[in-house]
Amino acid sequence: MLKSSSSSKNGVFDDSFCSTSCKKNTESLNTKIFELSEKLSDKIKFYEKIRGLEFKVESKDNIIERLTKELEKLKKGKEGLDSKLTSFESASKDLDTLLGSQRSDKNKEGLGYSDWPSPSIESNSSDLQNSNSSISEHEEISKSIMSKPMIKFVKAADCADVKTNKVEAARKPSVKYAEMYRNTHKSPKGQKEAEVQKVKKWLNTSSKSR
Repeated sequence: MLKSSSSSKNGVFDDSFCSTSCKKNTESLNTKIFELSEKLSDKIKFYEKIRGLEFKVESKDNIIERLTKELEKLKKGKEGLDSKLTSFESASKDLDTLLGSQRSDKNKEGLGYSDWPSPSIESNSSDLQNSNSSISEHEEISKSIMSKPMIKFVKAADCADVKTNKVEAARKPSVKYAEMYRNTHKSPKGQKEAEVQKVKKWLNTSSKSR
């Protein structure tokens, strides 16, 4: 007993004085402590793995949230494109109908539906244009002739012919003017030059008779 007490004071435990049962208990305790320490280390590793997995899950959640936001933006853009597509389709249909109506009008023109315009309006306007153009041409010709009178010396033998021409010219001006204006109202545009030539001849004969 004295040795055990002295050894305990020195801090050194000597198991030589322990029994076999005590030794077995200490060994079992040591094995349990070792097992618990291993389990504790495994638990720590497990917690670390859990933390890593939680971090991955959080990052994945952030990625999923970001992708959902992008998906919502894409859906909104798709809705805008769908509305534009519908408006474009309606515009293309309207254009097709317009082109079809124009083609039908052209086909009608080719068949001769537009060859006969309203006779009252177009005939009157064409007659007025023809009459106005002929009158303006007559006025220009008369002005040019009056501004440049022709002087011609006549022999004594030709006096009788001149007098007869004067009498005939005095009798026929009203009739020629009436026929001329009647022809301008009835003749087409292609006979305008012939009428102008007639007026020139008549003016030449009248100037010669003067």
